[in-house]
Amino acid sequence: EVLGQIADAVAHIHNRGIVHGDIKADNIMLVETLDGTRKKLVVRLLDFGLARRKDNPTDETGPVTGSPHYLAPERIVSGEPTIAADIYALGVLAYLLIAGSLPFQGTLAEILAAHANERAPSPTWKRDTNTIRSLDNLIGRAMSKDPRLRHPSAEAFRYELNTVMDMSALTTRRRTSQNLKPL
Repeated sequence: EVLGQIADAVAHIHNRGIVHGDIKADNIMLVETLDGTRKKLVVRLLDFGLARRKDNPTDETGPVTGSPHYLAPERIVSGEPTIAADIYALGVLAYLLIAGSLPFQGTLAEILAAHANERAPSPTWKRDTNTIRSLDNLIGRAMSKDPRLRHPSAEAFRYELNTVMDMSALTTRRRTSQNLKPL
C-alpha cells in the first residue's frame, strides 16, 4: 500500500508537469491520519528542491544532482531529471522496500558505475514464488538501464503493482477463524 501511494504521489506531480528529480526514502514521510474511526498511514512526497517543469528542462551544465543510490543511468551522463529517471528512482525505492537494502553499495564511483552498467540483484532472492517473481519483474522494469523500457508513467507502475498485488491476494484481508462464518 505504501509503495502504491508513493507511485500515486509521483503520478500526481508528473500530471501537473513536474519532475521531482530526487525521489528517495529520505523524501517520503508517512503521516498517520484518521479515516472515520480507523487510523491509516498516508504518504507525503517531500523536498522539491531539485524539481523541474518537464516541459522546461534546465540548460545548465554542471554537476549531477540527486542522490547517487537512486540515480538513473542517463542522469549520470546528462544530469537532467526526467519522468523516466523518476520512474527509475521509484524502482530503486521499491527495491529498498522489498529487499530491505539498496541495490548497489560501495564508494560513490562504484555506485554510479553499478547504476550505469550492472543489473541489480534480485530483491527477493531468498524467496521463490510466482508473486515474488512478479515483484522482481516490476522492479526490474522500473530499473531498466534503457529509459524506453521502463514504465511510461507512474500510473503504469501503479497499475502493474496493483496487478501483482491482486494476483497474490495482497489486497484482500486474510480470513481468520474469528471472521469465518459457518455455512
